[in-house]
Amino acid sequence: MFCSKCGKQNRSDAKFCNGCGDAMASTVSVNSEVSLQAQPKQFTLKKIHIIAACAATAAVATALIIVFAIFNRGNLERNILGDWLRVGIYNADGDFRESPDILFALRENGTYLRGFPGSFSSGAGSWRIEDGNMQLIRRTETHQTQPKIRRNRLYLYYPESGETHVYTRISTHIRLTQVDAFVGEWVSEWVSQSNIYLFADGTADLGRPGNSSWELANDYIVIRNPNFLARGYIVADTYLVFVTESDDGQRFASDTLQRR
Repeated sequence: MFCSKCGKQNRSDAKFCNGCGDAMASTVSVNSEVSLQAQPKQFTLKKIHIIAACAATAAVATALIIVFAIFNRGNLERNILGDWLRVGIYNADGDFRESPDILFALRENGTYLRGFPGSFSSGAGSWRIEDGNMQLIRRTETHQTQPKIRRNRLYLYYPESGETHVYTRISTHIRLTQVDAFVGEWVSEWVSQSNIYLFADGTADLGRPGNSSWELANDYIVIRNPNFLARGYIVADTYLVFVTESDDGQRFASDTLQRR
């Protein structure tokens, strides 16, 4: 211990200074001073390490959330493709009522078809998913829905009405690569009352003048005639639905045919 008056070093238990005889005050030793000075630095450095670790953890967590959101969005878009049959509707109060026989088909190129079996003339349009919400666009109308898929069922919640439409999957969407899926006779019983024949060699008989042909394009077919051009989709392995696209990009079903 050092005397605060003359600076002479004394024993730690000395009450009077050996040099000047002055009473020793409770002076802090040099080692203690060094220790006390070092502690704030050590504490500050430790805090910096903790803060840096927390920041790194938060950055990793944010990155994982972003990756999961992107993956989940892509997974939803893939899983929602296919053909669905409505089984019922939950109203805003949670009461369920049966409301079957509505087919809802979602295709990879952003086309959807919805209607009673055999007639889709009032239910065709475009769809897209943004931030987990699905937009159904038909002519000048856009409906916002919140889709969820659980155990092979599709739940479409409509915030505007508070209703949730429940669909069960009847076929999983795959790209059509086999001409056999389209070859044969198709009969229109609802609109034009006419039959068409699609042959395996890519030719077609539409009952119209001129040579007709057809070809596959991923999940639909294109049928060509000198005076006719149509895009067709198979729904529920039974119906061939023709979709027309207007100049402004709107899509609507123009005819529905059934396999004979």
